[in-house]
Amino acid sequence: DDSTSSSNGGTTGPAITLAVNPWTGSAVNSYVAQAVIEANLGAPVEIINIDENASWVGLDDGTIDANLEIWPSGHAADYETYITGKKTVIDLGTLGPQAKIGWYVPKFVIDAHPELATWEGFKDPELAKLFATAESGDLGQFTMGDPSYVTYDEQIIQNLGLPLKYVVAGSEAALLTAIDQSIADQKPLLMQFWKPHWKQAKVDLVEVALPPITPECEASLAAADGKYA
Repeated sequence: DDSTSSSNGGTTGPAITLAVNPWTGSAVNSYVAQAVIEANLGAPVEIINIDENASWVGLDDGTIDANLEIWPSGHAADYETYITGKKTVIDLGTLGPQAKIGWYVPKFVIDAHPELATWEGFKDPELAKLFATAESGDLGQFTMGDPSYVTYDEQIIQNLGLPLKYVVAGSEAALLTAIDQSIADQKPLLMQFWKPHWKQAKVDLVEVALPPITPECEASLAAADGKYA
C-alpha cells in the first residue's frame, strides 16, 4: 500500500485520512489528532474537508479513515446502514462533552420578552415579527448555518404552525457574524446553534425550549424517511 513521508523528521508509514466537517469543533478534533498521530505514531495524516453526509460514503469505501465528530441525532439512517448493517464503519464511542443542538436567542431578547423563552411565545405573530428581515417579510426569520448541517428545524416550524421563515445563512461563520450584529444592534435573532461552542463563553445566548421528543416523534422519523411528521 502507499506510504508517504510525514512531517516529523522523515518517518514513513501509511497515510491516515481524517475528515473535517464545516464547523470549528470538527476541525479542532482532527487537527489535534493529526498532531498526536504524527508525533507519536510516525504516520502522516491527511485532512479532508467534507460535509458530514458525504463523509459516511468515504468511511464506507475506505477513502476516509475516521471522522472524529459525528452528531448521532442526525444520522440514525447512516448508523443503521454503515455501522449496524454493512459493518464497514465502527462507532468508537463518545467524545465526552454533553452536546446539544437547539434554538437560541441572545439573552437581551428574553430580558425584553420572557415569553420567548419557549416555542409557544413564537405563536404570537407580533412577537415572531420581531425577528423579521428583508428576506422573511412579515414572518420572523429562523436562521440556519451551513446548508449541509443535518437539521429538522424547517419541519419543526411547520409542525408547530409557527409564523417563521427558515433561512440558510450559509456557514458557521455567518452564524457568528449574525450573533455579533444582533447584539451590536440589539436586533432580535433566532437561530440554530449548539453547545459546547466557544461563542457561548463569549456572549449570553439562551436556548428556546421546544416540545420534548416522544416515542411517537421517533416513530414518525423512522417511518417518513428522515422527516418528522
